[in-house]
Amino acid sequence: MEKIDTRVRATMMGMFEQYVDKMGKVATAATVRVLGEEKLGEKGTSPLPFITPSPIANPEPPPNILSHWAWVETETVELIVNGKFDINTLSKLHRKDELRNAYIRKVVKGIYQPLTGGPSEIMIGTTKMQASFKDSTTFFSAWQVYISIRTSYQPKRGPGLADWTERLFYLISLDYPWPAILEYIIAYFQKYQDTLPDDWFNPDSNLISYHFALSPQRQVAVSVPATTPTSNSRPKLQNQSNPPIADEICVGWNRQSGCQWKERKGEDCPRRHVCSICVKGGHNRYKCPSKAPSSNSK
Repeated sequence: MEKIDTRVRATMMGMFEQYVDKMGKVATAATVRVLGEEKLGEKGTSPLPFITPSPIANPEPPPNILSHWAWVETETVELIVNGKFDINTLSKLHRKDELRNAYIRKVVKGIYQPLTGGPSEIMIGTTKMQASFKDSTTFFSAWQVYISIRTSYQPKRGPGLADWTERLFYLISLDYPWPAILEYIIAYFQKYQDTLPDDWFNPDSNLISYHFALSPQRQVAVSVPATTPTSNSRPKLQNQSNPPIADEICVGWNRQSGCQWKERKGEDCPRRHVCSICVKGGHNRYKCPSKAPSSNSK
């Protein structure tokens, strides 16, 4: 009987010791966890290590963006992206081969032999950009390719380029001569190609006045009903013309830079070189003796 009692006591003591040992380990782990969380907030201590999840799969490479304009040389794309593109080579962006070949004929001196056959052509020198873009449709077909390339690499330039392009359509709707608009395009591009994107929202009033002040708008025939005694007569078309050019006052001569007609056209200016304020010769509006604040604001 005593042996059984001794065994029971020994078993109970062993179980009690195991319980105390387990509780001690749990308390130690909790203490370490609390101390670790406190150290995370201390300055200069590193966080506990964490396991970085492995990627599920390697991402697919981005598509080749140059494939959008397969006919454009890589060197040309780099010049556009870096803001070093020569506007006089815009014909290189044409999708059609014959238009791009036209650019080659215009910049190479010597003899041009078409690769597809045909007669040879003797090239005596370079020609102007006006010969490459004789109309606005040919220009915009290449210009839209430029915008596509530039905005693909620099999206922030998209709104400014779109706004300025719309302004070109507006100038065309005003019936200004296309050569004058093209000269404005070249001058503007050379000045603003690599400036801030928002600068393209500014049409540059100085360039506007320089290229369009001496370029009269085309006269448009207006339908005006003719006055006749009978009611059965049909209205006739009458041409609403402007005053003769010899009676117009030269706007360029009244600017501080002076009239540039002779330098640009090689002939005397057909307009009157008189003051736009007092309409007298011998001085422009900046040197008018009768100039006053009230007259200057007109």
